[in-house]
Amino acid sequence: MLSLFYWLLAIFLINLGIFIFVLTHERRSMWAGLTLTSTLMFLALLAVDFLIAVDTEHPEQHQLISGFLLLVAIGIALFIFAFVFLLIAIFLYNGIKILIKEGTRWTNFLSLGMGVAIILLIFVYPIFDRFRCWFNW
Repeated sequence: MLSLFYWLLAIFLINLGIFIFVLTHERRSMWAGLTLTSTLMFLALLAVDFLIAVDTEHPEQHQLISGFLLLVAIGIALFIFAFVFLLIAIFLYNGIKILIKEGTRWTNFLSLGMGVAIILLIFVYPIFDRFRCWFNW
């Protein structure tokens, strides 16, 4: 079990080193986002492996570890839920701000249109999907 921990630790440290190297040399590159994502992914795997190792070493702490993992899962779900609504608000705000600053050209409607499209996808599409059996689409 610990050998997996050390492999994950080594991969995490390698990814962290690559991320720091990319960030110091070219901040606006796509590699910065990719290496940050892989670093965070391996950090999460490392944390889960650590919790599994602690759980197998100390079975009396199983209830505490299960509660902690449940709180983390609920936190991630709430973060995703909040992120969707924050993304919608940012698209709408930027769309209105661009329209006020630069005028009503077609390209200035893209951000506002994306915010409206996400709202339609989340709230209106499920309503129309209920009626699909009536129209045989």
